[in-house]
Amino acid sequence: MIALLIPSLGIVAAIEDLPIIDPCVSVYQQSSHNKQGLNGDGGFYLYSEPSDEPGLAGWVAIDEGATAEFSPAPAARNGRGALLHTITDEGLDTGWRSIAKPLSQGLNLSQCDRVTFWVWPSYADGGIDYGIRIDSGGRATEVPIRDLVAGEWNHVTVDVSDVPRDGVGQFWLLFNKEWGYEDGMTFLVDDIAFEQPDGARILIDDFESGPQWNVVMDTLGPGCLRNMWGLGGDSLRIEVDGEVIVDADQTDFFEGRVPGYEPPLVSRKLVAGGPWLCIAHWAFVPIPFRERCRVLTNNPFPFNHYIYERYRDPARAAPEKARADTARFGGWFERLGSDPKEWEYSGSAEGAVTLQPGEGAELARLQGAGAIGRLELDMASTTDEILQGARIRIWWDGEPTPSVDAPIGHLFGIGESWRPTSSLMVGVRDRTGYCYFPMPFWRSAVVRIENESAQVLDGFRWRLAWTDREYPQGDAGYFRTWFHRDPHTALGRDYLFLEVPGRGQLVGVVHTLLGGHYCEGDIRFYVDGSRTPGLYGTGTEDYYHSACWPNIDQHTPFHGCVGDVQAEAEALGLTAYDIRSCYYRFHLEAPIRFQDGIKAGIEHGGTNDTDSSYTSLAFYYSLDSPGLLCTDVVEIGDAASEAAHDLRAESATRHSLEGFFEGDDDDVAWSLDGLATPGAVSVDLAIDPANRGLRLRRVFDQLQGRQRAYVYVDGDYAGEWYDPDENQWMRLAESDFEAPASLTQGKRQVTVSFRKHPDSPPWSMLELRALCYLDGLRPQSAERVRNTPSMR
Repeated sequence: MIALLIPSLGIVAAIEDLPIIDPCVSVYQQSSHNKQGLNGDGGFYLYSEPSDEPGLAGWVAIDEGATAEFSPAPAARNGRGALLHTITDEGLDTGWRSIAKPLSQGLNLSQCDRVTFWVWPSYADGGIDYGIRIDSGGRATEVPIRDLVAGEWNHVTVDVSDVPRDGVGQFWLLFNKEWGYEDGMTFLVDDIAFEQPDGARILIDDFESGPQWNVVMDTLGPGCLRNMWGLGGDSLRIEVDGEVIVDADQTDFFEGRVPGYEPPLVSRKLVAGGPWLCIAHWAFVPIPFRERCRVLTNNPFPFNHYIYERYRDPARAAPEKARADTARFGGWFERLGSDPKEWEYSGSAEGAVTLQPGEGAELARLQGAGAIGRLELDMASTTDEILQGARIRIWWDGEPTPSVDAPIGHLFGIGESWRPTSSLMVGVRDRTGYCYFPMPFWRSAVVRIENESAQVLDGFRWRLAWTDREYPQGDAGYFRTWFHRDPHTALGRDYLFLEVPGRGQLVGVVHTLLGGHYCEGDIRFYVDGSRTPGLYGTGTEDYYHSACWPNIDQHTPFHGCVGDVQAEAEALGLTAYDIRSCYYRFHLEAPIRFQDGIKAGIEHGGTNDTDSSYTSLAFYYSLDSPGLLCTDVVEIGDAASEAAHDLRAESATRHSLEGFFEGDDDDVAWSLDGLATPGAVSVDLAIDPANRGLRLRRVFDQLQGRQRAYVYVDGDYAGEWYDPDENQWMRLAESDFEAPASLTQGKRQVTVSFRKHPDSPPWSMLELRALCYLDGLRPQSAERVRNTPSMR
């Protein structure tokens, strides 16, 4: 039987429910991506909270033979402690014995012209005695420090006016044995700061507080944290609705030693076999929350991503639903390579065929309503050319163009080379490729195979199975694929996995890559026409839950690497850059929902700077009609627009902003007018009375993070709008808020008001849009406003 979802009650986690289009769920990702849009994605987080106890915050020894320790008072020059930098004989022959501190988000110190600190050396010989290094602007600049006096505090001022200071990512304290040393010598260091000409200071460390807690994920509910991935150790803290539910060492957590978070849904293991031996961790245990969820770590250089769902219905965040999902997800690991659906098939067909180049064959022609649930091909010929040139095509309900048009290698998750691949929805067992996605239809289905290769496709057998149970028409999408091949990726632009209109969900990607150091590319997924990516990643292999490319063979229901990239290259006498790698990611835990189109892409290289050869197949469900209608737009700073919408803003400061949005278009400048206010803002918006809820979309200046406001619709409380992130380089962002249908249905206009939360900086707004949820039909009662913004 098909266990169909009831959209008002459940959350999609059953494989059978993947086709259901659910407008009550939105999916987001928060990650440590580089906020400047540059290469390198570690060390970035939302914000930090200092520890109450003194200690070292983020200092690490770079070289063997150097140590960084906290030295409590009275060793400090003042306050509760200082840094103790110790030098020993042990270590590399180069003589370097340095320590460093990563600076999250890359501090903008362009207004500073000097670095100051206090240092007490136990030994100094009158030449170069110490040094600093500043990593910024893609450069590493070293500055020597001379003529220190041993046995007393020296106040050091270093001129850095010629050093790049926009985006300082790391600060070093340098020492080399060639400068003169004694084994076991020490430097006590205190009060490190950058200073401006007027004396204003930006503190690097005064050693008065210990390791800070870095907040890496923060969102308001109701929702559910669905996936965690990352590198590194230190502590992990998870807060749900104001309570700490996890407070553990990350190694213990991801190796399954915390009750309730056990394998196979948590993992910490080797994912790269050379030249870098790299261990990554991930988790797929659902963590529901009604009010708020935060994830914190005291790792000074976090490298991670977190995928979560937000719900329009609070019942979705019920703990029993998460427990059911946990049991279901765990069971998937036991069914790799077999059909995971609980279906009793009402029909099946099988056969054998030989196809000459250019020939095709019909495998099935079905009439009526039902769903295909099993497609298996036994392959005698598995050459790379056959895998690329033989294609499965499927037409639903008499459509002129096939919804499924996929090379069989990509359809089975292996790309362009035949390998055993045991994932859940697609894969290869011995000589059999399989696809177990549910594929609904309501009038007809036609399945064909076409041999577009130059080789004979012989010894080919096929099997299909289907059910006559009917999915709810209009609430379920057609199963579709989107194949893309680009032999030369476009410099400066993301490679696209999928770009389609309508409503539905992206459920998976199979991706092959060849040429150049492509592995630094971040995913950027744009949902429903937003100019800000709803999902922004940290690196190509990170999207597939690996790290430190090239990666080893690994398979789960959710992600995998097909083959051992380094080992296969070495066996051929090649490098990893010279062979095509293949990865897959299936968003079974949180399908990427869209109501008005999706544009899902990935960088090639750290800044779209590689000439690479990419292929990909996206798996998705969709209906062509949109489920969102933009009914109104308020342009802040446009007097006519503000007057037409009766905009009122108490104590507002007006400004103009020349800026950029994060993502693929972070090189496109926008000029927008805006306001920021500590008071209330209200505005009238036209909506469609047939709406089933209202989404508000706001453009704001994210120079200051943790903007938070209470939202009211016609005077009734609608919830809190919260944006935790900040970005001093890409200051423009779009954010969405969901207003309940109970406050909007049947109305042609609403007055929306915002009141700043007491803990929030001034509430920023440069544009506001009204997007109405509809049943996929073009309403007649409101003039459609194109959901495609124009630059001003």
